[in-house]
Amino acid sequence: MLEQRFIQCLQTYVVLFALQFDRGEALFRRGRNNVLDIKKLITLNEPLWVYNTTEPGYFKCKVDVYYDMKEKYTFFNRYIDTTLTPWKQILEGEFFIDGPTAQSRGQIYNAMNISYQIGHPWGQQVVKYIDANNSCGVFWANAEGNRNMYSWHELRVKNSSITLGPAKQCMNEYMKVTKSTKQQRRATYSSSCQNLLIGTRYTF
Repeated sequence: MLEQRFIQCLQTYVVLFALQFDRGEALFRRGRNNVLDIKKLITLNEPLWVYNTTEPGYFKCKVDVYYDMKEKYTFFNRYIDTTLTPWKQILEGEFFIDGPTAQSRGQIYNAMNISYQIGHPWGQQVVKYIDANNSCGVFWANAEGNRNMYSWHELRVKNSSITLGPAKQCMNEYMKVTKSTKQQRRATYSSSCQNLLIGTRYTF
């Protein structure tokens, strides 16, 4: 009798352990798939537009064009259409890992420090959400690296998806985060923004 009860208990334990193991494996896989990799959005020959933003200012269009990519660095041009005239910034991004779990993420970067190529710092960008197709994302950004002084959120969309606009998941995340921070949103993209790319090899 005791031996039979022991066997039943052992079988129950094995079943419970298997269920917990499967659950842990599922969580592990889901966690790996959901890691925010900024390089999924920052790709060569693919302009990345600011579709909507909470950044103060009067610019109408803003797009980053990445022309060189290294393991820890990217080099890009930023085109901005202001109320007066279009202009270009020549920038450099250094990838880093933002957040308390930095040590466990290995070489998957979710942020970058931005500076002018002449060396003066510009600020930071941290990706907060990326859709399943890597077509759009929500960014937190700041100027001059001062998180408390001057920061905002951006909804960014790759040029290959800009005609359709951001995926619903991206828009929902952007609306949620800007509502919680009580930041004022404003649209920054229209089809005429494509004129910023005229004269470059990135015209689509």
